[in-house]
Amino acid sequence: MASTTIRVSAATHARVRQLAEEGHMSLSEVVADAVAQLERRKMLEGFNADYARLKADPEAAAEFAAEMAEFDNTLYDGLEDWPYEGVDELLSSEPTDGTR
Repeated sequence: MASTTIRVSAATHARVRQLAEEGHMSLSEVVADAVAQLERRKMLEGFNADYARLKADPEAAAEFAAEMAEFDNTLYDGLEDWPYEGVDELLSSEPTDGTR
């Protein structure tokens, strides 16, 4: 993995080092995690701003609500009977990804 150097204040370096020690992580893992969290936060802030604009426009909000209502019908796809074939076996089987 290629790497580079970034300049941070001594105080920030100490905080990153402390987080790394507490989380049993490397400094670069802490920085990567912080960047990923910042990206998620910014994405959600953008989503929330877009949704607020949608709600502020009654016509657009009504169009959106109508479109979402159409998706409600997709749940009625002819699979009314439960349990579906093979569901019990699927739910009782061990996961293959090592979880559980």
